[in-house]
Amino acid sequence: KAIALETQEIYVPIANRLGLDRFKTELEDLCLAALEPEAFQEISEFLTRTQADRTEYTARVVAALEDQLRAQGIDNRVRGRAKHKASIWRKVKEQGMALADVPDLLAFRVVVKDVGACYASLGFVHASFPPIPDRIKDYIARPKPNGYQSLHTTVMGPEGRRIEVQIRTELMNRIADEGIAAHWAYKEGHLALAPEDVAKIAKIRELFESARDAEDATEFMERVKVEFYADEVFVFTPRGDIKRLPLGATALDFAFAVHTDVGMRCTGAKVNGRMVALRYEVKSGDTLEVLTSPHQKPNRDWLTVARTGRALEKIRRFLRQEERDQGIKLGRELLESELRKYGWSLERLKKDADPKEALKKRGFKDLDTCLVDMARGHVAVHAFIRDALPENVQQQKQSEDSGALATLFRRFRARVESPVLISGEDGVLVAFGRCCNPLPGEGIIGFITRGRGITVHRTTCGQLAKLEADRQVPVQWDPSTTGPHSGEIEIVCAHRPGMLANITKVCEQNQVNIQRAEAKCIADDRALCQLQIAVRDISELTRVIRNIEKISGVESVHRASG
Repeated sequence: KAIALETQEIYVPIANRLGLDRFKTELEDLCLAALEPEAFQEISEFLTRTQADRTEYTARVVAALEDQLRAQGIDNRVRGRAKHKASIWRKVKEQGMALADVPDLLAFRVVVKDVGACYASLGFVHASFPPIPDRIKDYIARPKPNGYQSLHTTVMGPEGRRIEVQIRTELMNRIADEGIAAHWAYKEGHLALAPEDVAKIAKIRELFESARDAEDATEFMERVKVEFYADEVFVFTPRGDIKRLPLGATALDFAFAVHTDVGMRCTGAKVNGRMVALRYEVKSGDTLEVLTSPHQKPNRDWLTVARTGRALEKIRRFLRQEERDQGIKLGRELLESELRKYGWSLERLKKDADPKEALKKRGFKDLDTCLVDMARGHVAVHAFIRDALPENVQQQKQSEDSGALATLFRRFRARVESPVLISGEDGVLVAFGRCCNPLPGEGIIGFITRGRGITVHRTTCGQLAKLEADRQVPVQWDPSTTGPHSGEIEIVCAHRPGMLANITKVCEQNQVNIQRAEAKCIADDRALCQLQIAVRDISELTRVIRNIEKISGVESVHRASG
């Protein structure tokens, strides 16, 4: 079943996008047999039971269509067949009817010489068999995204039975069966492809290459569904060039479709001469002009605006790189600050000591990646320094600190279990800064607070600059304690029924308790939800935030500080 689901969600849409109809049909039927074996068996038995009647009826309709068109001077070839099993099952589910009641179970393919004969044949078919209103589709004038072209009509055939008739040329018929391969030809010993075929293959290759940048399989599947399942709209650049975008795409998606640099600097757009926001959903026939600024850059809110895989991939890649650069900078500052206590600097550490062993011990190939994890609180700065600095330097520092710290511990020693170790000592009474609410897994630092003992802050807390450096105390999380900690998050979402229920359901699925919940209306028909939840560490809080971000209607989720 897992293979069938993967095939259904990835390979069937790819076959459809490339126009490989026979391959797609075969895959869909195989998936139905694996995922819905009872339905597959029921449809197979029904088709076997009605085969004799179907064969006789098909022969009559084929003869009638061929004779009618030849009488009008149109050379033709007609074939009839039952629709494939997966297609029949979709109709049963969508229309909620029994197999015997499914309309237009039979499809007839009429192949003629040229496009003119296609439209002429449509008129003669309607003259012979009454057409069903609103069931005529012209895919010749407006081909499907995969290049498929044909005229489709549903008519009332003999005995009042609905039948579908598809009219196309010989080339259109080849493309319907073979898809992109119908255009392939060999010139001078090499495979020659039309530019539009190369573009289709390149788009699929780009999609799978983007899997490397996806944070998880869910993110990759979201892009597959946007690229392959969505209908398309056709919009124009100011020069008249046509851009194809999935239905629901925004002005921001259009900007990235023009060029990555245009998307990165996009500030807004003009649609048919009228100013619109980046989240404007483009419509077929729109003419868009992108407005840019050299000072503009993507932000996290753009992830709620973009719809296409290309735009989302570029935005995520930029944000990750920006976060990495900021993490390297912050991690360097934290490491430099800690090294100064020993009278060392990062440059001296690289020159007079060997941090490679400390990096290797933690699974890092380079210092920059380690600095990013220091900024995130995944690597304790003091522990890294303990492994990187020479022992004699550390011993000298410890002897200097021991006298002052011994006095401090005697004053604030508490008969309670503390989740924090103060310079390696446990059982010391501590308080957590409300300004930053640190969680296990984050880098922390302690400050001696008059009358309150030791207050623990995150190493990224904005209040650190206001605190006296000489009151700083080295602290770390005690790995032996696993009690819950309070984490607060703020959620901006659509103001509609069920939103809070969906959010609390995610918390339940992630097995975290909600300690407090508040919600209120804000501008533009939106709501602000504030949750205080019990989590074990920062990774659990991050996982909850990411899962809430996936809820439909949620605009943004971020951690709240006190």
